[in-house]
Amino acid sequence: MPILKISLLLLVACAASTLYAFENETLVNGRIKFSAANSPRHHQGLLDEYSVYYKKAPKWMYLPDFDFVFTQYQDNIIPQTKGLITTAHPGWDYFLGAGKIKGNSVKLPFALIEKGANCTHNGVINFNLEDDKLTNLRYSINQETCLYHKFNLSGIAADAKYIPSDLDLTPTVESFKRQQAKRLNTQSFETISVDYPSLNMANLTRHIVNNPNITSYGIYVDGVSYIGKCKTRSGEYQFCENMLFPSYSTSKSAYGALALLHLAQEYGESILEEKATYYVLEMSESANFWDDITLEHLLDMTTGHYFDKTSGKDEDGDHILDFFLKYSRADKMQVALNFPFQTDPGNTFVYQTSNTYVLSHALESFLQKQQGPDIDLFNYLKKTVYGPIGIDVDSFSFLRNWTAKQQNIGTAWGGYGMWWTHDSIVKLAKLFLEQNGKQGDVRLLHEGLLKKSLGLIPDKRFPTGKSNYLYNNGFWQKDFSKRDGFNCDFTVAFMSGYGGIVVALFPNNVIYYHFSDGGIKRDWWSIVYEVDKIQPFCKV
Repeated sequence: MPILKISLLLLVACAASTLYAFENETLVNGRIKFSAANSPRHHQGLLDEYSVYYKKAPKWMYLPDFDFVFTQYQDNIIPQTKGLITTAHPGWDYFLGAGKIKGNSVKLPFALIEKGANCTHNGVINFNLEDDKLTNLRYSINQETCLYHKFNLSGIAADAKYIPSDLDLTPTVESFKRQQAKRLNTQSFETISVDYPSLNMANLTRHIVNNPNITSYGIYVDGVSYIGKCKTRSGEYQFCENMLFPSYSTSKSAYGALALLHLAQEYGESILEEKATYYVLEMSESANFWDDITLEHLLDMTTGHYFDKTSGKDEDGDHILDFFLKYSRADKMQVALNFPFQTDPGNTFVYQTSNTYVLSHALESFLQKQQGPDIDLFNYLKKTVYGPIGIDVDSFSFLRNWTAKQQNIGTAWGGYGMWWTHDSIVKLAKLFLEQNGKQGDVRLLHEGLLKKSLGLIPDKRFPTGKSNYLYNNGFWQKDFSKRDGFNCDFTVAFMSGYGGIVVALFPNNVIYYHFSDGGIKRDWWSIVYEVDKIQPFCKV
């Protein structure tokens, strides 16, 4: 190559490098603060299924006060505070995400979280920052994963301020860099058709295309996480990889089952037969005869206590409202243990989120007896399981019991109340499936129990009364056979969440998931025939 051409290329490269450094020199290291309660805003209610939100206006129609510290790394704007942020607002809490800066323009992703609930509304804050002066702050929310409460909310904040700080936020930056380095290899969803040209993309996405209730979706194959678009009512969400999704009942698998499988690995499989009454005082004091209930009965939801064993009835009745609408241990336990004894445990599946709530408390008590009274089960699992598999534990949160003075301070609820990103849900599913309960050479989950939970080896499973689905150890299962056009019998285990959330664990190590709030539908099962093309379920 001619010397002149080389010199010109080097000159252009240096100029580009200098421009990048100039555009991304550290502008942000301080507090961003504003109040939205008395600022101009527009609220458009779209759905209020229970007719409670707009009647309680205006508390649902404005953001909590915003007062948080951020710092900058390259073109990333990073919040110092991560995870679920409990606020003084009567209706909403916050999650903050890492944003972007370009020139003087800053964009920050955030999510509104309904207090005491899993409903999640993702939004973006935009503002300009020049010479430490913040101007033109505006925010908008036009997306949610919430079956019963949908709205658009936008506004400006004339009182917004940026207050520079001399705080050393190096730990915040280093944490961000570590987590970025642990991210899975991601590609756009569409590129899977390039890597696996035999796939019929129309069949793979039939239930997604033109479905306004799908928030986002993805598929994981052989080290690559193919991420679908993140939808809002005004186009694609610009922070899709960091979009926040509620767990709802996927936490029954991701927390209830995971916790018991991890403790079984640590303390032996016999933990499943431990009597729950030994660990939950309220059970022994109940008049409804809970004495023979084991930890496995709670995980399987086969306690023999129910009002109506018809599919879904005990979860939807008026008797369960206080369990979801009250937040203290005393209130929740009172409802959870009010189901009358009907039949011997270990035989009849009746779906009750309250079972996993009781299990969460029993497992925490078990762990405290092993390791001391101050141990917290969720924090313990962040150190022993979630962290080692690469989940960002600093932002990993759970709804917890309230006390008279503090919110989200007690034991994690267990049956719902976690949050996922694309990255974290795939890492969790990989642990169950591709990694077989191990991280490297370290076994985290009991192997035999895990394989039973996923239907990979025989075990007692329970009919659920729903579309031939079975349930075992916190996981849903569906069997396939020659009747379905395959040359062998196999089982697909999956996690399911309120509103239409699905995380499917196919036995060929493919993971499929979507987050939706259009109600639970099973039209996605047609993808099993496409997943089979990636790696056949039946060995020839």
